[in-house]
Amino acid sequence: MLASGRIDRIPRLHGTQTDETQPFVAAFQGKNWTDNLMAPKSLAGGVSVPDPPRLDTLVDAARKSFGSAVAVTEDKILSWQRDLAAMEGIIVEPTSAVVLAATEQLVSDRVIKSDDRVLVPLTGFGLKEAIPGF
Repeated sequence: MLASGRIDRIPRLHGTQTDETQPFVAAFQGKNWTDNLMAPKSLAGGVSVPDPPRLDTLVDAARKSFGSAVAVTEDKILSWQRDLAAMEGIIVEPTSAVVLAATEQLVSDRVIKSDDRVLVPLTGFGLKEAIPGF
């Protein structure tokens, strides 16, 4: 989009993972992270990747765009999954609900301001797996 002139700058890219599995968040923050789990137990399996490919490239893209990285709790993920279904009738899988929990955290931390334009991708359909708490 930048090359075609549809946008004049790359948007800030924020990344998120769960509290349980957060190699990207740790790398972005310059910390070490060790996978202490035999198998991730998060409901958000799409981001429970203990050794993501191209980790340095992801961190570099977030930093160059002046983005950030946050980890979110399972409770927040489930809360947003339920709230989105109740408020909007949209049922997403837990991995998609992660971005809503992250957005809430970034707003709370004032990383995202009230007048910022934000794209929150909700790409995973929630009925393809069991829905906890429904």
